[in-house]
Amino acid sequence: AGSIAEAEFTSGAIEATYVYPFQAHAPMETMNCTADVRADAAEIWAPTQTDVRTIEAVAKATGLAAGAIRLHPVTMGGGFGRRLFADYAAEAAQISKAVARPVQVLWTREDDMRCGYFQPATAERFTAGLDAAGAVVALVHRTTASDLTIYDIHGGRNIWTDPTPPKKPDHYESDGSPWGAFDTPYEVPNLRVDCADVTSPVPVGPWRAVQYPSTVFGRESFLDEVAHLLGKDPIAFRLELLPRNVRTVGRTSIDRARLARVLEAARDRCGWTAPLARVPGGRRGRGVGVDVD
Repeated sequence: AGSIAEAEFTSGAIEATYVYPFQAHAPMETMNCTADVRADAAEIWAPTQTDVRTIEAVAKATGLAAGAIRLHPVTMGGGFGRRLFADYAAEAAQISKAVARPVQVLWTREDDMRCGYFQPATAERFTAGLDAAGAVVALVHRTTASDLTIYDIHGGRNIWTDPTPPKKPDHYESDGSPWGAFDTPYEVPNLRVDCADVTSPVPVGPWRAVQYPSTVFGRESFLDEVAHLLGKDPIAFRLELLPRNVRTVGRTSIDRARLARVLEAARDRCGWTAPLARVPGGRRGRGVGVDVD
């Protein structure tokens, strides 16, 4: 479908590029852990998103068997994917073992920002082709992907010196990647999605919806730009692109009739068509975006 999509472009094609920077998790509560490691057992208090990996990290740091480690998961002041791994628990366990006393490790905000794993930086480039009536007949979405190297690092691979393991031919397809790009809810007669691997030496990991923040931010921003150039209301424009049926892409099923109803309800309940009151010395605006994750 790629060549068909490009054949639909004319000199009036609309293009835009969006650059999404590295994002730090920066939860309200920095990484921390309380550990009491003895010769034959350990007790751990940690805010964590995964008990299994936390116990594995402590076992590796102390040499204790997993069954000798008692974990108390405590309420988190934010995780967002950062606390899927527990390097901070391993650190506390190592110190406690060295001094043979209970310790509490609390990272500073500087520690948290410097030693975190970031949401990968990406670039989203779009080209839309329109027919004579202003309908979108072709869309190319070029995006980037990055391996989440937090998994490699905690698995023992040095991402800066060790060779990258080869990917299977269906690596991205089997994972349904790039999320938020190929699985768009909108109906476009000719759609092409290209994805380039731009894995960075900057350590990266899952941050909320992983790939969705950048791909969906770019897609929805681009739709707003197209609607603006066509002189159409952003919600009305999206509704035009949503047939009232279910679209199945790979393992993903998107109920577009339901999505359209949600947009209509949001439009009606927020007074979308009513002009915003002016604010002396300031500006006001409103926007809409769609994510089916």
